[in-house]
Amino acid sequence: KTAEFSVEAKGSGLKYQWYYRKSASGSWTAITASSGKKAVYSLTTEARHNGYQYKCVVKNSAGSVTSAIVTLKVKPKITAQPVSRTVKKGSAAVFRVTAENAKTCQWYYRTGSGDGWKAVSLTSGKTAKLALTAQAKHNGYQYRCKVMNATSYVYSKIVTLTVE
Repeated sequence: KTAEFSVEAKGSGLKYQWYYRKSASGSWTAITASSGKKAVYSLTTEARHNGYQYKCVVKNSAGSVTSAIVTLKVKPKITAQPVSRTVKKGSAAVFRVTAENAKTCQWYYRTGSGDGWKAVSLTSGKTAKLALTAQAKHNGYQYRCKVMNATSYVYSKIVTLTVE
């Protein structure tokens, strides 16, 4: 995906200098300069850009002004969704999710589509597995996984457990 930042100023002889830093406590690095009435900086986002901060300094003969600092949030990307399962009572039911740019994965379940979600299992890393022994009461339960990193999250698709 592409992230785009823009700054527009009024005046003559405007020069724009974009900067980034890898964290709120990091040092700023100049990346691109331009001139005119407006400056746009765009980049193709990667997982490593998550949490990077950006700002623009605008200068002319009257002085300079610095834009607000913005933080780029790169969402995790689910690369393998869980799959609905049909198992016999007493058998193992296993759900898996795999993601890029993930730190933790929180599994949830609900007893039906009208019920609230309840947390089940929290794991670290980019792959999460939820395994349970299927009981008759689990028939029709739904499951999903919240995949998180330091700045954002995404949910997996909702899957259903059928117990025979």
